[in-house]
Amino acid sequence: EHHHHHHRRPRGDDSVPYRPSDYTGLVVMGHHADDADENRLAELGKGTVVDVDGMQVLSVCHGTALYRPLLDARKKLFYDVARTARIPYMIDSTPLWSRRGWTRGVLDKGFATERERCALLDTLQRLGAASAALGTALQTLVHRNTVSASRSLPTDFLSKRDLDSTSPRAGTVAVLRVRDIGAMGTSVAPLLSAVEALVGDVARVWNATVDTYVRDYAHVHAAHAADDAHGADSGTSTGTSTGTSAGTSAGTSTPTCPLQRVRVQEYAKDPVSFVFVFALKEHLRQAPAQMFLQGGQAASKSLRHILRMAQETKNNSPVWTTINAKCPVVWIPAIEALVMYDQSLAGPLTKSALMKRELVAACRTCAPAWTAIATEVSEHSSSLKETPRADST
Repeated sequence: EHHHHHHRRPRGDDSVPYRPSDYTGLVVMGHHADDADENRLAELGKGTVVDVDGMQVLSVCHGTALYRPLLDARKKLFYDVARTARIPYMIDSTPLWSRRGWTRGVLDKGFATERERCALLDTLQRLGAASAALGTALQTLVHRNTVSASRSLPTDFLSKRDLDSTSPRAGTVAVLRVRDIGAMGTSVAPLLSAVEALVGDVARVWNATVDTYVRDYAHVHAAHAADDAHGADSGTSTGTSTGTSAGTSAGTSTPTCPLQRVRVQEYAKDPVSFVFVFALKEHLRQAPAQMFLQGGQAASKSLRHILRMAQETKNNSPVWTTINAKCPVVWIPAIEALVMYDQSLAGPLTKSALMKRELVAACRTCAPAWTAIATEVSEHSSSLKETPRADST
């Protein structure tokens, strides 16, 4: 209970703060500070800047509480206590050739002095806190300023084939409204800048340390990879790997380092675009949008493309495009709404002024209390030209 006000809910969970009624079971886990550091470095390698810790002291997953009381403690402390108290313990079996094995190798042996190592760990810890604060701010803004829902439109304009279709999407749209995008971007800009400054500090030290470690210890990883391969061939391999394995260079025994370099993504240069993409992705994971995405995802590049086209288009004209090969969408700047629709509605929505008015009216009902004043969607065909879809990444 002491930790409840420190740790927000994981994505997808609706209950904060946690109460006993929020979960049906409790699992105590042994993750520690070194695990958190490895998570942070892995997430930074992917370009992630929000919630890079990847875990909290208390969280809920599928109705089960996960409690990690040791996140502030270092693995070395456990070894010291076990040796002093003569408590038997297991040696870490993570294979050196795995990505996690390389990360632990760099953290344990890659630094010239313990002072340099501790300085990086301190920076990572501060980065974790700053990243969590950014995540909390973003989640709060998304909760207050966005809403998603499914809406049905008149079916008068649908063909008989579409009306007879068994698809639940026929005549239905998913509406994602995002208000005050500019204000949200301005709000998180200082937090985003602080996170990226810390990412830069980590990158300067970590990337150089990895380069030195690869030069000095690649042969050790190669030997372990060869031993494991020999054990697998002879049927004596023990256990499975943790993390992604590293390959070997063709014709040599030198393994390829699987660690990705940490790079500053420079999201802070355009915080509005960053918040826009974050907000839409949060809602694209929910049921109304997934009815159209069907488990698929939208590339960040495609979502940024929508915002850029909206900013460049005159007279608040709608932006017609797609976010993946099977999902057409229209962004209506006047009411700050992204609408996902079925192909059966593509013709009526782009050609019928009545259907466009029905669409705007349906979008407004998703957030009737919002004070944003909507401008009628232009009925002129010149404003309804479909914009090219950005290539997915």
